[in-house]
Amino acid sequence: QKDISDYFLSWLGLEAPSSSRELTEHFLDAVAQLPAPVDEESGEPMEPAAFREQVVNFAVKNPARTVNIKAFDEQFYGDETPLQDFVQQNQVELGETFRYDRQALRDYHFHRFKADGLYFGCRHAFLLSGEVRVEGDTVIIDHPELAEQLAELLRDLG
Repeated sequence: QKDISDYFLSWLGLEAPSSSRELTEHFLDAVAQLPAPVDEESGEPMEPAAFREQVVNFAVKNPARTVNIKAFDEQFYGDETPLQDFVQQNQVELGETFRYDRQALRDYHFHRFKADGLYFGCRHAFLLSGEVRVEGDTVIIDHPELAEQLAELLRDLG
């Protein structure tokens, strides 16, 4: 099926449209360039981790799995249009609405690491807050509840 589509796109001289993953990555890159919106409760700029999480929630809550750029600006910036302006000024190929890629959103919000049989994952917020950090060649996870769970497991094994 894809071969036939590619053939007709080539035959007609059309460029293939960007993938959902590419569009989602363009969107997230553009959002990263915007000033933080104002937190309605505090009146202060929103914390980066909170904004990042709300960006993901904004996309995921749409049952059609699409992101509308105008609706995004309205949700986070009211009457201002920083995302629309950024997209236009920087010629970012998004369109008014695009279908987002779930995996690209997950990768933006949740990070996975693995080495030598060890696997670890955490939300981006833990990296920003310093609860997960690197000192030299040591990974430090500063989380009392997780430490207690591991300590209990080690006691049970011992």
